[in-house]
Amino acid sequence: MTRFVLLAVFVVLTSSVDAEAAKSEPSFKAEGLIREGIELRRISDDQSALPKFEGAVQIDPTPRAVAQLGLCELAVGRFSRAVEHLTLAMRASKD
Repeated sequence: MTRFVLLAVFVVLTSSVDAEAAKSEPSFKAEGLIREGIELRRISDDQSALPKFEGAVQIDPTPRAVAQLGLCELAVGRFSRAVEHLTLAMRASKD
C-alpha cells in the first residue's frame, strides 16, 4: 500500500512539472527567436531578422516580441505595419 501511495505521489508531482514545462516552452522558443533576431539586427541584417521576430510573435505575442517586430519592420521600410505593431506594444500594460 505504501508503495502505491508513493507511486501515486510521484506521478502527480512529475505530471505537474511536465505541465509547467509545457507552458513555458513556447515562451522559451519565442525568446530564442527574439535573441536571434536582435543578433541579426546588430550586424545590420534586418531582412533576415524579420522572420525571426514574426515567428516569435506567432508563438508568443508578448509586447516585447511585438515591439521588436515593429522596430525591425521600421528598419526594412514596412512603415504602416511598424506603426501598428509599435502602437500595440506601447499600449500593453505588462511585459
